[in-house]
Formats: sequence, structure tokens, C-alpha cells
Amino acid sequence: MNFLQLCLIREAYLELSQIRYFVVLCNELNFTRAAKRCSVSQPSLSNGIKALERELGGKLVERTGMALTPLGKRVRPHLENVIASVTRAHKTAGTLQRRSFARTRASAPLPVLESSAAGHHFST
Repeated sequence: MNFLQLCLIREAYLELSQIRYFVVLCNELNFTRAAKRCSVSQPSLSNGIKALERELGGKLVERTGMALTPLGKRVRPHLENVIASVTRAHKTAGTLQRRSFARTRASAPLPVLESSAAGHHFST
């Protein structure tokens, strides 16, 4: 059973911010530095990690000695993939929006001000 299937079976409610906190904490192995990198208070980061642990059904981090638990080690690559996928989605959406905006601007008709010669008034 893969990680996504496990989440769907348990109907886990994982928040992206919690996942981000965990991934940053894995890299920093320090709650204070991780909170700073996430631009949140240390209690907010800690609460997010605790909520993620509740959703996944176990401790992800050993607070004494600051190390990942076996569960934390197992879910880390999956949660890193979630962050990577979301990052790619944002980049793709941003690229498409820029292309769409450029296409719209390039193909937009020029505004017609007024044509009193034909007795009609046109505006944009």
C-alpha cells in the first residue's frame, strides 16, 4: 500500500502548511530554525507537526536528540514529493497565466473610440 492509498483509507486531512513545516524541519533538525524559515512562530510550527503526527498516526520526530522516528523517515520522501508537486503546479500555472496574458494582450482588438460619420457610437 502506498502513502496516498493510506491517506485515502484513513481519510487523513493533511494541510500543506503542516507538510511544509515537516519537510523544513527534516532539513533543519531544529524547531527554532525551521520556524524561522517557515516565517511562523516556534509554537505554530510545533503545533503543525503535532497535528500532522495525529493525522499520520504516530510521532514523526523525536524531540530529545532531534531525530526523525522510523515513521518520520518513511513518510519524509512522500511528503517531500507533495511539496515538489505543489511547487511544479505553481510554476506551471504561473507560466500558463503569463502566456495567456501575453496572448490576450497581443490579440486584443484596438479600441474603437467614436465614429460619428456613420452615426454610430462605439466604445470599449
